[in-house]
Amino acid sequence: RNFLYAGLGAVALIAIGAAAYIAMNPPVVTQTTTVPTTSVVTTTVPTTSVVTKTVPTTTTPSEKKLTIWWATEYVAAEQLTITKLIDEYQKTHPDIKVIVEYYSGPDLHTKLMVSSATSPPAVPDLAFNIVPMTSGVMAYKGLLRDVTDIIKPRENEILPQCLEVAKAYNGVTKKRSYYVVPTTVICLYLHIWKNLIKEAGLPYPPPIEYNAFHQTIIKAQEYYKGKYAFAYSMSDNNSDGEDNFEQYLLLHGGRLVDGDTLLADRPENKRAMAETLSEGAEWFKKGYIPPGSIKGGGSWNNDAFISQQCIVCNGNPTMSVPAYFYENDREAYFVKTATLPWPLGTDGKDAPQFIEARAFTIFKDGPNPEAAVDFIEWLIGDYDRYMSWLKGMYGRYLPMYKKSLEDPFYVNGQTPPKHLLAQYPDLKDEHVPNTALYLSKKPGIVVSHQQSPVFARAWSEYLVGKMWTRVCVENWKPEDAVEEYVSRIKQLWKEEYG
Repeated sequence: RNFLYAGLGAVALIAIGAAAYIAMNPPVVTQTTTVPTTSVVTTTVPTTSVVTKTVPTTTTPSEKKLTIWWATEYVAAEQLTITKLIDEYQKTHPDIKVIVEYYSGPDLHTKLMVSSATSPPAVPDLAFNIVPMTSGVMAYKGLLRDVTDIIKPRENEILPQCLEVAKAYNGVTKKRSYYVVPTTVICLYLHIWKNLIKEAGLPYPPPIEYNAFHQTIIKAQEYYKGKYAFAYSMSDNNSDGEDNFEQYLLLHGGRLVDGDTLLADRPENKRAMAETLSEGAEWFKKGYIPPGSIKGGGSWNNDAFISQQCIVCNGNPTMSVPAYFYENDREAYFVKTATLPWPLGTDGKDAPQFIEARAFTIFKDGPNPEAAVDFIEWLIGDYDRYMSWLKGMYGRYLPMYKKSLEDPFYVNGQTPPKHLLAQYPDLKDEHVPNTALYLSKKPGIVVSHQQSPVFARAWSEYLVGKMWTRVCVENWKPEDAVEEYVSRIKQLWKEEYG
């Protein structure tokens, strides 16, 4: 079994640049001073975005280092919140020097893949990762520390869906266990310009029935003429296309995998995949989805929605869009947009939604894994501290604790500013409270590429995006595209499981 991605062409090209970066940029060594300080060093990884290193330093002669690679994106307040937490931790742990390096999600994924392939692995102590397949890869390769000792004492306090996303398959031990600490989780969210729906004379909120919901959005497009109905990612070069497909597959009654059981090759699931492709291709060819959806990058759907090019963003795997509005445009956040529950499935029943972990992973061969354990225990062991982190990100992620869903922040959301309340007395947050309903009201299905190393490999090859290209651009029959996809999945399954 071979689960190294260096052999994959696309990753290999990026890996060369990342490997060069690692070689040219050894770990930062900061001279200690008599007063705790925070220094910020900015470097640029070739072919990637800017990386910021935050290094609090202390005077302890026998100090230890805790190195954290942390993925942050889109919301400037994220890094500020994290820096405050690190400073607080540093004050109570003067014998540990914390080194934090910030990356975008894709950049961190690339660096982890390259670093873990060296001998010995050049990994940090701790990583906060937002590309869920990465943790599956690391667990499969036996690189992660089992975190059962962190999760087990809290099992009764953690949401069942979060416990599920914390599990991964270890290809060395041939067992599943807890390998990620699911401090935050996400679903695939549905954002809407509610003012555009209302101004078009259409019902808001839209009907919950599947066809009626989508027809309402299409009618809004017809009203405005210059807009598109759906920011629906179909790309073969980023994960959002995979996410969209899997959520719509659930709405069509289909599944890809259940743990170590392959479901994609079953007739009912192949039929659901073909229906999902057929529907999406029809929307694309009729002009309800922008042409850019096929080759759009990771932020394509965000940009298309934020610019009002599209009326609905279906969907976005974090709350980055509302968080962006809250940080930059409160009127857009409170008055003009909302995050809605998904409509019913095509069978008229409430369908599940997929969930993913945005989680901490501890590397068992890192320089100081026990310091990583201590930091996580410190962060999640104090409820107020844990919630301050989530609130500081403007609700971009959902919590892991059951009682957090009853916290005023997730029940009531953000408070509208006074000048907007003066104009709209009944104004309320239609984002954060609605996201909490995703976890409390609907069953969750762990996304396929976090469940199985096979689908993590399929994700890295963008097999779903290739299906969309087949049916939308090359005019393949959906059934033929599904057969090609399933054939590759079965080949990967044989390679991994024999």
